[in-house]
Amino acid sequence: MSVLGKETVKSFGEAIGHADVAEDVCSLIASDLEYRLRELTQEAAKFARQSKRRRVNPEDVNLALRMRNLEPLYGYASWSLMEGDESKFGFRRAGNSEAYYLPDKVLDLTSLVNAELPKVPVDVTLASHWLAIEGVQPDIPQNPPLVDKSKEDCGPVGVVSNMGPGASTLTALEAARTETGQGAAGTTAGVVQHPSSGAAAAAIAAAAAATPNVGPVVLKPIEKHELSMEQQLYYASITQGLLDNDQEYCKHAFQSLARDPGLHPLLPYFAQFVHQKVTESLGNLAVLTNMAKLESALLSNKNLFPELYLHQMLPPLLTCVVSKALTSDPSEDHWALRRLAAATVATVCHKFGDKYAVQARVTKTMINAVLKPDMAFVSQYGALVQLTALGPRVLDAVLVDNVKLFGEVLDKRKAVADELGKKEAGMVDEALFNACQTYVKWQQTETASLKSTLPTADVQRRYAEIREYFGGERVSAFM
Repeated sequence: MSVLGKETVKSFGEAIGHADVAEDVCSLIASDLEYRLRELTQEAAKFARQSKRRRVNPEDVNLALRMRNLEPLYGYASWSLMEGDESKFGFRRAGNSEAYYLPDKVLDLTSLVNAELPKVPVDVTLASHWLAIEGVQPDIPQNPPLVDKSKEDCGPVGVVSNMGPGASTLTALEAARTETGQGAAGTTAGVVQHPSSGAAAAAIAAAAAATPNVGPVVLKPIEKHELSMEQQLYYASITQGLLDNDQEYCKHAFQSLARDPGLHPLLPYFAQFVHQKVTESLGNLAVLTNMAKLESALLSNKNLFPELYLHQMLPPLLTCVVSKALTSDPSEDHWALRRLAAATVATVCHKFGDKYAVQARVTKTMINAVLKPDMAFVSQYGALVQLTALGPRVLDAVLVDNVKLFGEVLDKRKAVADELGKKEAGMVDEALFNACQTYVKWQQTETASLKSTLPTADVQRRYAEIREYFGGERVSAFM
């Protein structure tokens, strides 16, 4: 049974030109109308509770209507119920009809015309100031105050309640606490315990007597970065799976690391894990390969920001590029690991090289490894692969002019090497050939588009040295 009667619905229908509405239709409409009104009232009450009010006002009803894409009420405002008794709703009864209305306030036009005009509002203006200049915050009023880090206490911070005139003796309390060697671990509920040392106890007693208004010394605990249980389980599962070297599991793990958006809290833990395992696992090619793939997946994840951890992520990769102890069995394919690590380092350089000068330092390290006469063949191979991965402009700047000199030294070392050394020297020769091929193709493109800044004579000299070392038949595919 609806609270609204059928007569109400009929009167609404007659008002809009529908006088012949059936009785059962009026009943259904009345039930639906009551449901809508109750729903609207509940929504308006929610807005009132969120506004810390116990009374629902017209603004709450308007917000509820707007939330349901309905036209709000006109002619009623929240402020009209707050001004005085004359502005509250009025009630009139005419015959059997009842009506509620909002009385209109009578305004005196004379007083309204003679009233003082309000002040002109201030124009909106914009002011600019420097937040930082070359990484240094200027000491100006618009910026937050600078904190002198040299004066900050690295240990727990003492907080004293009821600070009084003698609160300066807090340092005596801290000194006594330090003497007893009781830090955050030696406190209960953040309150300093009574020390057993007689001198420390005397110092605390003297300080407490001099500062009767000082409350207990409360230690601020050192906050540690915490991971949720799900993140801890994810980290443990990934790390253990990579160490177990289950190929199917590793495949899905790398896909997850490369795409999942919620891995940023785990990034420092993964960086530290890779750094530790590469140091401990030199000679274990499977673990080293998984560590390189792990970092490659993390760096390819667009949802992560690894800039703060590059100092931990780059050394393991460079180790996988140039180390001569990647495997205990020379027959294993450690060359693929060096190529993978070199491609990952090149990704880091291309993303962050301009901002952190990473590429310049990597290039200097690699060219020194290439030109050092007594460097191991495998290390020279990794360095050449790395320089090639960095791009033809790097080859143009540091390698191409030294091809002839490096090739002569390589041939001399290859002539006196054993069978394994000759195989490794052949891989170095192939890496040098690929580097020259990359450079020549790029230089030909630059010359054809008139972008080359190198004189024609120097280009031809470089081509001649490459052709002389590798032979015309070998380089005929690209020269």
